[in-house]
Amino acid sequence: MNYKEIWEKINEQNDILHSLYISYWDKFSDYTTWQFWLIVISLIFPLIILFIAIDRRRLFEILFFGYTVHLLWAYIDLTLSRGNFLTHTYFLFPLVPNALNITGSFLPVGYILVYQYATNHQKNFYILTQLSQSDIGK
Repeated sequence: MNYKEIWEKINEQNDILHSLYISYWDKFSDYTTWQFWLIVISLIFPLIILFIAIDRRRLFEILFFGYTVHLLWAYIDLTLSRGNFLTHTYFLFPLVPNALNITGSFLPVGYILVYQYATNHQKNFYILTQLSQSDIGK
């Protein structure tokens, strides 16, 4: 196969995959399921907490840090999903990334709050993140 034929095949398979995602979402993950509403809450609730708790004097710095965390986790999630190492069976909408609530809200807000605490109290951010990860395993 040449270059054009391969891309046509990829686009064909992508259309099939997209229709399967829409069909799956309609049957198992739409707004009538409790999982959908859990995803909506896990997307919005951390952002509300962030809006209340963020240090507005350092807004640009802190939000840029959160944006960086969001991008890193989104790429990690994309890589793991494409390699079939990670599967998200419930998602907000078929057209947005499957883990938008995690990579776009939950993880960045958590890292933002730890970063803000660390920098406001002259603590080492890296040590605090390692401590919080080791506490999860206990």
